[in-house]
Amino acid sequence: MKKKNIFWIMIGIGVVIIILLMLLSSILSVGERLNKISKYLEYGFYVLSFLLVYILIINPLRIILFAPTFSVATILDQDTKLKKKTYKKVTKNIIRNGNLSEE
Repeated sequence: MKKKNIFWIMIGIGVVIIILLMLLSSILSVGERLNKISKYLEYGFYVLSFLLVYILIINPLRIILFAPTFSVATILDQDTKLKKKTYKKVTKNIIRNGNLSEE
């Protein structure tokens, strides 16, 4: 990797960390205000906030980062044995994720 790419990757990671810290700060601030109303309302807000952050931010990133990658060269290769292996991997992945209908 070039130094230029590493620089921009580090900038991107820094920006993501800053955004996450701002989000955490806002959640804690609202939670403190809700504590004045009710302690249980504060806990419920924290649980709801955690679920939303997990569903909307963490889970999509997890899916993208751990998704299998297949190069185009392997799919376009003339070796049929290698093609069958690749197709089996793709099929198993689709079946495991439940994206395959019975049709």
